[in-house]
Amino acid sequence: MDKMREVISVIKSNRDCNDFTLNCLLRMVYLDKRQPFFPEEIKGSIEECILDFKYWWDDGRRDTTYRCYHTENHQALYHTAELLAGQLYKKTKFTNGMNGKQHMAHAKERLMKWLEYRFRFGFSEWMSTYYEVEVLLLANLYDFAEDKDIRSKAGMVLDLLMFDVALNNYEGFLGSASGRNYANSIIMGAHNTAPLAKLVFGVGTYDRDEVIAP
Repeated sequence: MDKMREVISVIKSNRDCNDFTLNCLLRMVYLDKRQPFFPEEIKGSIEECILDFKYWWDDGRRDTTYRCYHTENHQALYHTAELLAGQLYKKTKFTNGMNGKQHMAHAKERLMKWLEYRFRFGFSEWMSTYYEVEVLLLANLYDFAEDKDIRSKAGMVLDLLMFDVALNNYEGFLGSASGRNYANSIIMGAHNTAPLAKLVFGVGTYDRDEVIAP
């Protein structure tokens, strides 16, 4: 329960990267619908934070801290979260005044463009540490999106991304050139995709404090 309250607190904090946490939480919510495991006393708080979340920068509410919306991974993280949240609460009014169906339509328009651009142009953040979170969002779309086109395209983009990882990792480490990277990932060997490579290919390491993709 304490961990779940911490998760909810991060999402409600309005700070940068809380879209990572929300996508993880939404995956748990969908899995809970298949086989319940959430304590009843936490479900109301989970629903409240999903309905209150700011899903894109055209929401009129002002950010109280810096939040990145524009990079490749954040674009799709926000749109994926919005689509999945809308599916959960189709007829419910969210804090911003839109209902779930409106959020679904808003997210679908943007997700279809994002997925199409990955086919046409590849990843702008190619071979990056953010492949980890893109695996998360693509898996969420493939597993839970009600729209067949989104689900199919997400599966194909996920295949392309994993093909990148398979071709360009050395013993679980992405040592190739990259569209975006961090010095500590190279110097310390702490690349975010190492746990993903370990899970899928059996090489790499789970030795990280925070693992998103698995």
